[in-house]
Amino acid sequence: METKLCERCGNEFYCEAESIENCWCTEVQMASALRTKIASLYTDCLCVACLQQLAAVAPPVQGDDYYVNEQGRVVFTASFLKRRGYCCGSGCLHCPYGT
Repeated sequence: METKLCERCGNEFYCEAESIENCWCTEVQMASALRTKIASLYTDCLCVACLQQLAAVAPPVQGDDYYVNEQGRVVFTASFLKRRGYCCGSGCLHCPYGT
């Protein structure tokens, strides 16, 4: 286990990963374009709180977070809806909350 300082907020956290493939940070739901952008802005790891904050406030990315259907309507993906963290009750096609 390695002690690290979050490059964004400066808080201390612990990293047990031997490689990025088995790191907890890959479990934070976010668009791949956002993950790439974050990796380009920071040279080391961020804490889970910062990753979650960045993922929560990021604007949706077409292809990762939504697509436009044949009728021209925006359809959010299950991963985006799960990251949002709640069911809006609108009957979304890919709602991960089963409503």
